Amino acid sequence: MSSSDESGAALPGWDDFAERPVPEVHGATTAPEAELAGVLQRRHEDLAAARGASAAAATRAHAHLFELAVLVGTLEQQVTRAEEPLAAVGEQLRHRELKNVKDRMLDLLRAAGVEVRDPLGLPAEDVLDWADPVHWMQSPDFDAEVVAETNRYAVFHDGAVVSFAQVVMGAPAPVPAPEPEPDTQAQLKSEPEPDTEPPPARTPGPTDT
Repeated sequence: MSSSDESGAALPGWDDFAERPVPEVHGATTAPEAELAGVLQRRHEDLAAARGASAAAATRAHAHLFELAVLVGTLEQQVTRAEEPLAAVGEQLRHRELKNVKDRMLDLLRAAGVEVRDPLGLPAEDVLDWADPVHWMQSPDFDAEVVAETNRYAVFHDGAVVSFAQVVMGAPAPVPAPEPEPDTQAQLKSEPEPDTEPPPARTPGPTDT
C-alpha cells in the first residue's frame, strides 16, 4: 500500500497534528443519557402541572354545575306553584312550555350524573343524611315527623349528596298532660264537719201559756 495519493503527494501523519485541550461546554461535558433524563424529568413536571390545572378546572366546573342544579330545582318549584294561577287566566299552554323546558334541563343534568331531589313529604328518618332542617313546626295535622316544606332542593352526583336540602320539618303537636284527679278523701278532710249538737233548751217566758 502506497503512502502517497495518486498525485504523488505524501499523506499527513500524526506528527503533523498539534494537541490542544477540549473546550468545556457549560463547565462540564454532559453525557447523552443524563441529558435525556433531564428532558424526561422536565416533561414529567410539565404534565403534572397540566393535570393539576385540568383537575382544578374540572372542580370549578362541577361546582358551577351543582349550583346550576340547585337553580333548576328552584325553577321546578316555581313552575309547580304557577300552574293554578296560569290556568286561572287561561295560560295553560304557557305553563306546559315552561314545564317542558324545565324537564329538558333536568334530563341534561341526569345525563351528566346529577340528580335534583325534593324531600317534601318524606319521613324524617329517610332524609337525615341529605337534608338540613332550618325550622320545625308542630301541628295536629302531622302524625309523625315529616318534611313539611322544601326551601332548597338537594343535589346528588353519581349517587352521592353534594348539596344538602334545606327543609322545614313538621311534627305532631304535643299531647297535653291529663289533669290530676281530685283526692276525694283529702277534699272531705278539708270540708268543715256539720254541727250535730242539739240546740240548747229555751226557758219558757211569760208569754208562753
